[in-house]
Amino acid sequence: MIRNAIRLDIFLQKSVAPLSSNHQRDYKPEVRPEQKLVEMNFIQRDTLNATAHGITTSRTEYVSQGWKSLFRNAVNLIFRYSKECLRWIACRFHQAIAALLHFLQLIALRIHQALAALLHFLQLIALRIHQALAALWHFILLIALRIHQALAALWHFILLIALRILKWCSIAFAIFIGVQITVYVGYWGMRKLLQIYAEKRKRRLEEIRQAEEGERQAAMIREGHARRAAEADAKLRQARERQARENQQKRDEEQRQIEARERYTKWEQECDSAFYDKASMTQFPFPPLPRCTDPTCQEFDRTPASACQHNFKQFLVGSGKFSLQLLKSQRRLWHEDRFMSCRADLQPEFRRLANSLFVVLDPMYKELNAKQANSSGVE
Repeated sequence: MIRNAIRLDIFLQKSVAPLSSNHQRDYKPEVRPEQKLVEMNFIQRDTLNATAHGITTSRTEYVSQGWKSLFRNAVNLIFRYSKECLRWIACRFHQAIAALLHFLQLIALRIHQALAALLHFLQLIALRIHQALAALWHFILLIALRIHQALAALWHFILLIALRILKWCSIAFAIFIGVQITVYVGYWGMRKLLQIYAEKRKRRLEEIRQAEEGERQAAMIREGHARRAAEADAKLRQARERQARENQQKRDEEQRQIEARERYTKWEQECDSAFYDKASMTQFPFPPLPRCTDPTCQEFDRTPASACQHNFKQFLVGSGKFSLQLLKSQRRLWHEDRFMSCRADLQPEFRRLANSLFVVLDPMYKELNAKQANSSGVE
């Protein structure tokens, strides 16, 4: 029985030990009591009988440790194969990337070769164009040389003709001078008579001219007197007409200012009566604005006139009270929040109209305030 146990132990050692190299490194076989019993030729059988139960128990524990080692080796094997698999995948991925890079390098090389061929082709075309331009320039120079030679020959021919003409003209002039001298020397008496006749005729014509000039000057003097008298009458008439127009414009301006002040005063009274009880106000006291006088303004062609900086400023200036304080009070008066106490059905329309006046007054107030601040700073 003990022999069978020892054989089983040896068999298990041989069957479990090769399961893992790590287990073989970690496992150190010990000298078992059973081996000592075999070497002692079973001298102490009685002692072995007493410890047989313990030996069987230790064998069972050893077998369980072998299965644990087997499981650990299996896990290590799975981990190793997984690692090898991942390494193989990484290797294949690296090979794919290397192949892709090689393909891209090949494409770049082909593109470089194509660009080099294109550059060589363009250089060849440029060389041919340069040669063609050089040949054209040589041809133009040759034509210019031929034209220069032709013009030089033409100029030589013209000079030759001019010299011939000058020679014959000189001969003709010499003949003419000779004839004149001959005539003057031969017929001086006739010339003297002709000269005396010409002088008499000249004096007579001069007297006639002086008489006509005197008559003309007298007529011009009379015309000048008449023209100056007419101009004086015209200037006097224009001065009277201008004075009449200025007087009429002055009266019209005074009447316009009076009407503007009356309209502004009436509008102020309407505003006071309307703002006295806003809850019962049924009509918005919109100012009677004149037509806009600026052609570039959007409100220039609108009828009736809407509020803009030009007609509102004209309306306030016509009141005779235009100042920074007036703009400030009007700006505060026409704020849309002051119409919150009006009737609910009329409140949106009143707020819109008040805001249309406020957006016109606000830049006017800021502009006048800035001008006064600048003028005070300069002073």
